[in-house]
Amino acid sequence: MTTPYRGGRDCQVYYYIATAYEALGDARKAKESYEKSVAAKQRRDWSDLRYYQALAYRKLGREDKAVEILDGLIAFAQAEAGVDFFAKFGEKEPPKFRMANNNYLLGLAYLAKGSKTEAKAKFAEALKLNPNHLWAAVLLSQLS
Repeated sequence: MTTPYRGGRDCQVYYYIATAYEALGDARKAKESYEKSVAAKQRRDWSDLRYYQALAYRKLGREDKAVEILDGLIAFAQAEAGVDFFAKFGEKEPPKFRMANNNYLLGLAYLAKGSKTEAKAKFAEALKLNPNHLWAAVLLSQLS
């Protein structure tokens, strides 16, 4: 199987597989899937996929690595506020959408760090900037 150009969603898929095994009481298979999640390769270093890797590291008892990733996600989203990296490749996205995605990434990081109030605010801001941001809407409704 070939990996998509921008990387696949393997780390997210393995994270959810692991949580399913955990719910079934199969700790060995859950651990194997969490390990696959953290080992999954990505072409886009700082995306929502890193959130799932941080959660998987946490489940593996590697809180230090989870915090490192979450802090990196926050730093990236804050630094990227005015930069459109993909514009030079002909894939420019409207500034509002880019800002919405940065707020979404911040919301994920704050959620994983246990700051639900900050996460809600960032998801709400993402939806103000892009009302079609599905996952910001889903997570905001789950937190409300």
